[in-house]
Amino acid sequence: MNKTGLPVVCRGVTNTMDALRCAAEGAAAIWVTSNFESGASPIAVMKKIIVTLRGNHWDTEVFLSGGIRRGTDVLKAIALGATCVFLDPETSLWALYHG
Repeated sequence: MNKTGLPVVCRGVTNTMDALRCAAEGAAAIWVTSNFESGASPIAVMKKIIVTLRGNHWDTEVFLSGGIRRGTDVLKAIALGATCVFLDPETSLWALYHG
């Protein structure tokens, strides 16, 4: 918990150093999202972040958004250690359209 007592979620984290800094400053969760400037997929980055955080900051949750297209993608993310997985807007709209 940070100094204010409110849980803080750091969104847009795309590398392990930023994730460690956020966790060290008291973030309750790290939200890994896609960054169009880098070529790495969010799930690959998330895997590295989880491995890094589990050493000292095991209680920091990891959220994932970006690159999730199918239910199997959600299962993969959870199996790798994601606490929460967000669907892409296109996926949600496609599901609503097709009923």
